[in-house]
This record gives sequence, C-alpha cells and structure tokens, in this order.
Amino acid sequence: MRRLSITTGNAFLIVYSVDDQSSFEVLKMCVSEIQEARPTDFHEVPIVFVGNKCDIPKDKRKVTKEQVSNYVYYELPRLRTKVS
Repeated sequence: MRRLSITTGNAFLIVYSVDDQSSFEVLKMCVSEIQEARPTDFHEVPIVFVGNKCDIPKDKRKVTKEQVSNYVYYELPRLRTKVS
C-alpha cells in the first residue's frame, strides 16, 4: 500500500520527532523511497517536513530545524518543499 500511495500521491507530509535522531534517518529513507518511485517528477511533487514535539526544551532536542533545512536545501536542491 505504501508504494501505491507514493506513486499516486499529489503531495507528501513527512513528520519526524525532534527528540529522536533515528526519526530523522527515517525521514531520509522516506525521501529516498519517494525519489526512487517517482524519478521523473520527484522535484515537482510538494513535500512538507514537520518536526513533532516542538514544545520540548531546546536542550532536549536531538534534531534541529537547521539540520533538516540543511538536508533539504543542500542535499535535495530544487525540491518543492517546506520545512516547518
């Protein structure tokens, strides 16, 4: 079902936990999966990256918004995306 959803989806919302570094690695795997399933229109599909648990103190966070932004804007240039 996941593969079908990826190939037919019009947009993607990928949520990661700011207090769990492994969720950021899963985010990267999801992006790779989308890229593999949609090689011709990958850069045209809107993707929103959302950090969950942003109410916890900054000293408890394992994943920063800057890390995600750097990944998105430097490793995935030209991607139609929003980091939130």
